[in-house]
Amino acid sequence: LVLPSVSRSIFSARLCESFGYDDATGQRISYLLADPSLTCDDGPTWDDETSGLAPYFWAFFALWPVLVPLGFLALLFSVRKPVAAQRATPLSRATSFLWRDYSGRFLFWEVLDLVRKIFLTSMVLFIDQEYGSRKLLRTVVAAIVSAMFLTLLALARPYRRSDDLCLTCCFASGVVIQLCDSAMYEDMCYNLVGYKTSRGATTFVVVLTAVMLVVSLAVILVSVVSASRAKTMRLASSKREPMRDGITLADGQQWHLFLSHVWSTGQDAVAVIKNELLQFLPGCEIFLDVDDLKNIGELEAYIGRSQVVLCFLSRGYLRSTNCLREVRAALEMGKPLVLVHEADPDKGGGTLAELRSECPEELQAAIFEAGWPMVVWHRIEDFQHVSLKVIAEALLLKTPKYAGEKALPLCIPGELRADSLAFPKPVVLWASTLNAGARELANAVTAAVAGGISITDATPSRLSTLPRSSDGGGDSDEATHMLLYLNRSTWSGDGAEALAEQVRAARSARLPIVMAHENDVERAGCIFKHFFEVTPRDLLADGLYDDLAVGCHAGPHRQGSLALLAQALGATKQ
Repeated sequence: LVLPSVSRSIFSARLCESFGYDDATGQRISYLLADPSLTCDDGPTWDDETSGLAPYFWAFFALWPVLVPLGFLALLFSVRKPVAAQRATPLSRATSFLWRDYSGRFLFWEVLDLVRKIFLTSMVLFIDQEYGSRKLLRTVVAAIVSAMFLTLLALARPYRRSDDLCLTCCFASGVVIQLCDSAMYEDMCYNLVGYKTSRGATTFVVVLTAVMLVVSLAVILVSVVSASRAKTMRLASSKREPMRDGITLADGQQWHLFLSHVWSTGQDAVAVIKNELLQFLPGCEIFLDVDDLKNIGELEAYIGRSQVVLCFLSRGYLRSTNCLREVRAALEMGKPLVLVHEADPDKGGGTLAELRSECPEELQAAIFEAGWPMVVWHRIEDFQHVSLKVIAEALLLKTPKYAGEKALPLCIPGELRADSLAFPKPVVLWASTLNAGARELANAVTAAVAGGISITDATPSRLSTLPRSSDGGGDSDEATHMLLYLNRSTWSGDGAEALAEQVRAARSARLPIVMAHENDVERAGCIFKHFFEVTPRDLLADGLYDDLAVGCHAGPHRQGSLALLAQALGATKQ
């Protein structure tokens, strides 16, 4: 905004207005509008009192309206490669005000827009210098230039944000009011616009402008709603896409993330990780061997051009020669790691202890004890999104844009969260005292979902074949659901047969049973096929496990487990 206004001030030294003083000879005299005490000749050529202004005008004209846009153009030309590659350099950071609002293909758009502004505010004064301030030629030329730029703007759509484009496209019909308000044109208002007075023209322009604003606001509203529903990760604090603006690659870096994996047990999973992250984090650059590897001998060079290295821990990974090359190169270069653990043995995974046993001793501490972010890989969508958010946060925290942040909470529009659920009708959850761990899990669900659920230890009265509990703590309301918590000790011990009787009675009385399968090793979690070996035969034959159990996972996935349990109990999104 400052550059066009300063240019306008410079051009005021050139702006004169002439008046006729002898009708017989047609002689005229002109005065400088900025200072009417100074005269010009027929036109402002500084042959008279204003001649001393000429050197100053041309000096400032070359310095400001000419050299400044050229300087901006040179700066943008210098940073075009780092910006295209999203690499941070001192110059690209310093000049971000010139390019950050535009998409990569229109890096130089700011200079074009600057030239337009200077033309409309200043250079247009060169047109018809003698009568320009009283004729329509300048207005017509300015309107044509504005219309051409508006058309180019609509076709090119250079802005990163669509709302910037919508706001840019709304301007000027005030020329009509000025035209109709002038006594010099009398009938021209009616001939050109259709209104005899400026009042009618003003009303028309106001209504037209209001309609334009309403349409623009509707377009912006639709854009905002569409963007809010888009399946992209957002910053939990601002709901903005984290990689939308700013530099996210340091100087000399080509990829945000390097996917290190062994083909035999990790290829399919890392392909999913890349595809999902490209969707959730637009602008993210990810190295995957099948897409980017040109020469196996240059693995270390690829690591060097990557900001973060993801190690996909599956069977055979830490025995692979090339994988160990990648890990060693990352550690030697000081690259941050993010560890993704494949825990499903059917998919080539194993326990951390099993995977660590494959690792050379000299690398074990550097990989497993250095405090790198670690997450278990899941294939169920709700849990997989949590894993992807952990990876994305680790990736983003190592970008220049977020280098000073300690944490970067992310969210995905429409994702399942326990705090967004509510029970449409009251739920009373029976957590049997014979089912170790059930009460603790029920308490966690109650804490995660605000209201609408209570817990009871009392045996439901509808289970007439069972003795009533005498120690029944909790609410006295009749249970609407039974929670069956499954871990390694569920069907073992002295209370196993009594618990089986309760399950039989609940199924006989058609009391809904919600099953929770513990996967956390610290909570005696185990693989599900263990239950087919220890569950009473009659319950297996009766189809106890025909309904899927909700997986209860550790770490950041625990909240997702609680949300799925709440959904199984009847909770819905608010």
